[in-house]
Amino acid sequence: MDEILASERPGDLVRALPELEVHLTVQEVGKRDCLELLDLVTPQQLHYLVDLDVWKKDRLDPLKMIEWLEILMECEEEKLAQFVRSADLELIVFLLKKFIRVTKLAEDPPSREEGEAPFSPDHLYSISFRDEKSRDVLQPFLKRFLSLDSDLYRRAMEGVLWELESDLEEAAYRWRNARLADLGFPSFQESLEIYRFVNPQTVPPGGKIPLPGEIGENGLASAMPMCLQGTGPFFASALRRLDDPAEREGIQRELVALFNKAIIAESLDDFSREGMERVGRKVFHYLNLGLQALCREKGGWPEAYLQTIPLQKIFQCGFGSTLLLKRKAEEIFKGPWFEGDRKNLAFLDFPHGEIMKGLLRKRPVFYRSGLYMDFENLADLRELEMFLEMISAAVQFLGDSLGVSSRELRETDWRGCHPDRWQDMTLSTILLTSWANRVLKGFFRFAPLEKEQVPLLLQLIFEEEGGGQRVIKKELREKTCEWLESAVEDKKKRASLQRFWAYCFGILEEEFGRILPTAGMDPRYTRGLLIRAPGSGEIGEGKSVPATEGWIRNGPSRGKEPLSPCGRCALGRETGKFSATERIPALMRKPANDEN
Repeated sequence: MDEILASERPGDLVRALPELEVHLTVQEVGKRDCLELLDLVTPQQLHYLVDLDVWKKDRLDPLKMIEWLEILMECEEEKLAQFVRSADLELIVFLLKKFIRVTKLAEDPPSREEGEAPFSPDHLYSISFRDEKSRDVLQPFLKRFLSLDSDLYRRAMEGVLWELESDLEEAAYRWRNARLADLGFPSFQESLEIYRFVNPQTVPPGGKIPLPGEIGENGLASAMPMCLQGTGPFFASALRRLDDPAEREGIQRELVALFNKAIIAESLDDFSREGMERVGRKVFHYLNLGLQALCREKGGWPEAYLQTIPLQKIFQCGFGSTLLLKRKAEEIFKGPWFEGDRKNLAFLDFPHGEIMKGLLRKRPVFYRSGLYMDFENLADLRELEMFLEMISAAVQFLGDSLGVSSRELRETDWRGCHPDRWQDMTLSTILLTSWANRVLKGFFRFAPLEKEQVPLLLQLIFEEEGGGQRVIKKELREKTCEWLESAVEDKKKRASLQRFWAYCFGILEEEFGRILPTAGMDPRYTRGLLIRAPGSGEIGEGKSVPATEGWIRNGPSRGKEPLSPCGRCALGRETGKFSATERIPALMRKPANDEN
C-alpha cells in the first residue's frame, strides 16, 4: 500500500486496480489503517469492499455495517457522501431498523428513556437508539446524512417506520448479487452448483462451451488461481501440454470463473487472502482428482478431457469421487455394528474415528496429521478405500465370529475393569483381548483378563528385538496368519483383516513391549487389553460378555491347537511394524512409484 500511495498518481493507480486486489490489500493492512487508500477508491470499488465484507451467505451482518460507517466517517467528507448517494437505500434502512426506533413528532410524542435526550435533527422524526454503541456511531452519521441529502434522509426514516426487515434484506441481497455478477461472481445458490454430484464413471463427453471475453473482463481479473496451480500437479501438467494458446486462455477463464463460484459457495467468514488461497487450493485439488478419476474410468489422455469437458464438470467429478467414498462409509456406519449411531464411533481407535467422521461430513474430508484436509488425488481415495475395507472386515469379524455387538457392550457394566467405560473400549481392545484369551486359555473369547494373568501373557507373546524393545513373537504372528487363511475364504476380506490385526499388534507392542513380565503394571496407564482388577467379581452383575468357545464359532475347529510359540508365518512383519504416529499411513503405504 505504501508503494501505491508514494506513486506520482496514486488515485489513477488505485482506480486501475481490480476490485479483488483492492479488497485483498484492505484485508491485509486492516480497514482502519487504509483510510488514505479508501479515500482514493471508486464508488464501485467501495461497494465491492462492503459487499464482500458484510454478507454471510444471504444474511447481512449489521455490526460489520456499523464498523464500515464508522470508518467512512473517519475518511474525507466526500467519501461518506459518495457512499450515501450510491448505496442501496434498502441497505441503509435495514441497518437503521436494527439499531434505532423512529416516531413522527406530529403524531406520537417520543418515549424518552431515563437520562436519554431526544434526538431529532430535522424536527420531524424523533430517534432513539437501542444501545450506546449504536448511538455513538449513528447519531453523527444521521446528522451528516441529513445535511448531505435531506430528501433521501426522510425516505430512509419512512422506511424505518414502515418497511419489513425481511423485505429490505432480500432486496439488498438482490442488488448485491447483481453487482457481484457484473464482476464475475454468481449468487450463493448458483455457486452451490459446483458441489452437485457427478459420477466420473458416467459423465458424458463433450458439452464444453467457451466462456466469452478476455481474462480481466467482467471482473475475472484475479491472478490468484493461476498462482496456485502447483497444488494440482496432474491438472497443471495436462494444462501445460495444450499446444493451442487460445485453448489455454479459455481454460484459464473457466478456472477464474470456477474460483469465483467456489469463493461464494464456501461462505468465507472473511474474504482474506488466506481464506481465498485455501479455496483456490480446494479448486485445484478437486480438478486434479476429477481429471485423474476420468482417466482411470474412461482411459485416454487428460488433455483430451480438458479440451472437451467443462472445467466445472471435471471439478464435480473430483467432488463426486469423494461422495462415492462417503457412500461406502455410510454403508458401514448404518450397518449392524454402528447402527447409524454416532456414539458408536467411539469404538473406533484413534485416528480411525476421526477418519470416519471426516468421511461422513456433508462434504467429505481426509483426516491426517491431526487436520481435516481436502482429498488431493487418487492415492488419497485408494488409501481410504482400503481403510473402509479394513474397518468393514473388522466389525464383521467381531460380530460374526465373536458374537460381540456394540449394543451389548454399551449395556454391560464394566466396573472393576480397565477400561471401565464402553466409550474407551475400541475394536482393537476387543480383538486383542480375545486373542490374549486364546493364548492363555486355549479359546478365542472376549472376556476380561485377570490382572495376575498379564505377566504370563507378556512372557508368552513377546521376544526381544534389540534396543530394549520387545515385539510379538514371529511364531504367534505366523499361527494367526495360518488361522486367518483357513477362517476367512474371501482373499480381499482376509487381506483387510490382516491389516487390522497388524494394526492391533502394533498397539500391543507399543503399550506392553517395554513392560517386563516381572515388573509391576498399572492397567490404568495402558490400552489395548481389557483387564479386571483382583476381587472385582463378575462383569455386569452376572451378565457375561458374549463369548465363543473353541477356535472360532462356525470356523475351523478340527485339530487346531491353541495359539502358542510355534509355527511359521509373519502376519504384519512383511509390511512392517507401525508406530502410533503413523499407523494409518503405514498400514496403507503407497508403493514408491505410485503416481499422484
